[in-house]
Amino acid sequence: DNLEHIVHIIVLLLTAVLILVIAAPAAAASDRYVHGAAGVDAGDCKDPTDPCKTISYALSKSFGQDEIYVAQGTYKENLIITDNIHLFGGFDPADWTKQPKVYGSTIDGRSLGTVVRYDSGFAGELDGFKITNGRAAKGGGVFSEFGSPELRNLWIVGNEATHDGAGVFLDGGKPSIANSRFEHNEAADYGGAVYIINGRTGGTLSDLTMMKNEARSGGGLSVHNSGTVTLSGSDLSLNVASSQGGAINVQHSALDIKNSEVANNSGNIHGGAMTAEGSQVDIINGLFYGNSAASGKASILAMSDTEVYVVNSTLAQNQPQGQQAIFRWGSSGIVLLKNSI
Repeated sequence: DNLEHIVHIIVLLLTAVLILVIAAPAAAASDRYVHGAAGVDAGDCKDPTDPCKTISYALSKSFGQDEIYVAQGTYKENLIITDNIHLFGGFDPADWTKQPKVYGSTIDGRSLGTVVRYDSGFAGELDGFKITNGRAAKGGGVFSEFGSPELRNLWIVGNEATHDGAGVFLDGGKPSIANSRFEHNEAADYGGAVYIINGRTGGTLSDLTMMKNEARSGGGLSVHNSGTVTLSGSDLSLNVASSQGGAINVQHSALDIKNSEVANNSGNIHGGAMTAEGSQVDIINGLFYGNSAASGKASILAMSDTEVYVVNSTLAQNQPQGQQAIFRWGSSGIVLLKNSI
């Protein structure tokens, strides 16, 4: 009887502890401050008058939904995000107001690896930075695996990938990129600016500029094995593919292109503007002009099992061999043009 009584008490105590743990409110998010020129890597970075010096140190003190505010300056760091941290750049250290066009914050990877890396499904926001000099096998500028980071107001320039996604590499999750510029990023294989793979729940790309990026396929954007990715309000120009898909390469995915301009891109073999295989591509209110394929066919090349719908769009002054605007290659697939020039 005594033993049963003791066991009963222990069970009650454990139940009470469990209830307290479940009922305990989550720790409130904290604001942390970084100023490379005047900060010191000590303390918890919570006092705006006593900021940290490096972003890496601030990250080491952060967890959960913490927000890190980074003052103007160049930070020569390679960051690893290990929680759902929100990272904001472009602040005036005098009063910590955000003006990224005036108070630019640069993260320089020094060609020592990915500049900003998200591992193990972590996400959060990355907003208001210049991301440069990253070099990695995948994702020289930004790398994310299984997570869904929100990338906004970024200038991603001068990054390299020895395989895929020189500017941004996104594997899994639901990618979101907005109001950002990609320039002079170079991947050896796919996606000079952005590479999306295994995004089963799709993703959104809006108000982007992809200019003068290079890859073997998809000089600007590559989307592989993904759900519906929407590209809207964007400008893809002067991108180069050493093989095919000067601006865009799509494989076994769905891509909706809306209110976007794809101009003066080049593919060495096929698809000066785009190549698609085993995919569905919808182009609505698009302008495709001045794209060229040096030795093959078509500004837009639709390969086997691909459906391409072009609505309210213009394809003009493209210069592939034989002057085809769109070429369907393979016995299966659909190309439909409606209300288009």
